[in-house]
Order: sequence, then C-alpha cells, then structure tokens
Amino acid sequence: MISGSEGVLAIEELQIGDWISTTDGPSQVKFVSKNTISVASASESELPICIQAGALGGGLPVADLYVSPGHSIFIDGTLVHASALVNGSTIQQVAPNYFNGQSSFIYYNIELEKHQLITANGCVVESYFDIVPRQDWDNFSDYIRLYGADAPLEELPYQVISEPRQLSASLRLRLQLQEQQAVAA
Repeated sequence: MISGSEGVLAIEELQIGDWISTTDGPSQVKFVSKNTISVASASESELPICIQAGALGGGLPVADLYVSPGHSIFIDGTLVHASALVNGSTIQQVAPNYFNGQSSFIYYNIELEKHQLITANGCVVESYFDIVPRQDWDNFSDYIRLYGADAPLEELPYQVISEPRQLSASLRLRLQLQEQQAVAA
C-alpha cells in the first residue's frame, strides 16, 4: 500500500499522473512498471522478500511488505537492500511453494521523475531506480511509446547496504530484538 494525497492505494492500482507522498513532498507517478516472473524458473535474486508486520520496530511495516531482494528500505539514513535484512523468521525470502501452484507473480515499480523515497505499508522505501533495466518490464514498449527513450535516473545520495555484514551493530541489535519479540508473542 502506497501513501498518496488521497490516502493509500495498492501499488497495482496506481496510474500515471497519480500523486504520491515522498519525503520531498507530493510527486506525480511517471510510470508503473510490471515485471512477470515465472515461479518455476525464478532465481534466488528474483524471489520476493517478506518483511513481516512490525519486523523493523516501531510497528513497521504496518502490514507484511513484499519486495524484491534488491529493493531498498530506508533505515537509519541508509538504503538497505531487503536481502540484507533476511533473518529467516520475521524477514525471509519466500520459497517457490509460497505461490500455491501459481505459475508466475508480478513485481510492480513506481517510477517518478527522479529517484525518491516513498512510503509503502508505513515504511520509507525507494521508488524505482534503474539498476534493473527497463527492457525487462512487461510494459517497456508502453514506456518507450510515452517517453521515447530509456533515460537514466540519478541515484539518491545515501549509502547503500547490500550485504548483512554491512549492517551497523545498532541496526542488527534492533532487528534481533524485534525478531525475539515476534517469536515470543
């Protein structure tokens, strides 16, 4: 669920031109990409990460948040790839059997005029950043028809953490405490 000027909307319901909230103020959606992934052939780098409600502390996320392994969550002034947060219980990569026989699943990404921080299920996360090529999108031809070219985005000026070993000791401790509380509950 993405925070916008009219409340929250499911990412798959967003349209070009909708206004969403960013840490810099309201911003219009430039494009919503779709990328269909085959469950049978999905690699570990493609299977979603589930961040359970409350796993990050402070009641966040407010509901289970599913993102790609390389999607960044903004924590303590850094962009942390979801895969770096995996602890095997409250933050985990879903297995292919999670999809109950579905043949595929879809990733949606929100592209804004620039790489920004938005809110999904109460967590501050990044908007689409072109580290994953637009050519991989199911609807890339629509993007080209609208914009004529595959223009690069400037990356946000924050440190990016892509490996668990890069997490600060204080963040590791906070996540461990949240995990222990969830297991005890």
